[in-house]
Amino acid sequence: MSGFHNVGNINMMAQQQMQQNRIKISVRNWQNATMNDLINFISRNARVAVFDAHVEGPLVIGYVNSKAEAESLMKWNGVRFAGSNLKFELLDNNGASAGTSDTISFLRGVLLKRYDPQTKLLNLGALHSDPELIQKGVFSSISTQSKMFPAMMKLASTEKSLIVESVNLADNQLKDISAISTLAQTFPNLKNLCLANNQIFRFRSLEVWKNKFKDLRELLMTNNPITTDKLYRTEMLRLFPKLVVLDNVIVRDEQKLQTVYSLPMKIQQFFFENDALGQSSTDFATNFLNLWDNNREQLLNLYSPQSQFSVSVDSTIPPSTVTDSDQTPAFGYYMSSSRNISKVSSEKSIQQRLSIGQESINSIFKTLPKT
Repeated sequence: MSGFHNVGNINMMAQQQMQQNRIKISVRNWQNATMNDLINFISRNARVAVFDAHVEGPLVIGYVNSKAEAESLMKWNGVRFAGSNLKFELLDNNGASAGTSDTISFLRGVLLKRYDPQTKLLNLGALHSDPELIQKGVFSSISTQSKMFPAMMKLASTEKSLIVESVNLADNQLKDISAISTLAQTFPNLKNLCLANNQIFRFRSLEVWKNKFKDLRELLMTNNPITTDKLYRTEMLRLFPKLVVLDNVIVRDEQKLQTVYSLPMKIQQFFFENDALGQSSTDFATNFLNLWDNNREQLLNLYSPQSQFSVSVDSTIPPSTVTDSDQTPAFGYYMSSSRNISKVSSEKSIQQRLSIGQESINSIFKTLPKT
């Protein structure tokens, strides 16, 4: 019995070892046939068995028994199947391709090397001259070049060790900011930004950043064609509302700016000078509304011969999406007396609907429905 038990253990260990050695792969461009057709095609032609296959979006995901089988399968990239060219990729345990994982690690390393935690500066200047980026082939094509910065920003947004207040993007051959526009999403609280020694020449290209960097204090744009435009300073102040220093020149009074963006006084519970005045005002409003509902003539004593009174009706009907809104309000009783200047165009009607003195005011009181 013990012998059979040992054999069972050996078999289990062998199976575990095979599971550990398995390589995860993906296949694209197979959709013109079934998944089973694809697996049989691979087995029949590449002599490689794909296990635990399943569909994830446009991919078929599965496993092969060894790295050697995976490498053998990669040689079949581009083979025709059901009218399309198959594409095989090696995946890590998270489903990312091996090449993608390497690129992420590489770009993360670049970010960390270029970050100074003491000054909270992320120095992304002169990326085109970076030997590591050149060797990696980042600038070998327009496609890879355009994807690099967004990828770096996505990584930066998840890297907790990067607490960035300043970014240097000088000497990057930038004609506009389309390639670096995601900077605003990654670092919305940026305080200092350098774009010096680039080729930016249009204000329109900067519009995507309008009001995005709400805490940007200093901007350096020297040696860009845009700086020679007579509207340069005006446009920069418009785009960045808290900008204080532009190209090493103070363009706003920082103390006044802070005053503008801070509340002039602490929020008070009441706006009355003292409790007695507050109580008197409350009593007046309460009594006025009570008499308006029950005996309007008694209110006439509050009006002098010079007092004026008019009614302004807003006949706008609220959207049906507003909860409990009245979609058929009855304005008929009020419209003939309404002096809403935005609705009444006749100067004569505007004058006629203004009541002056007790007698005239009493007349309009009587025309209004009881409440």
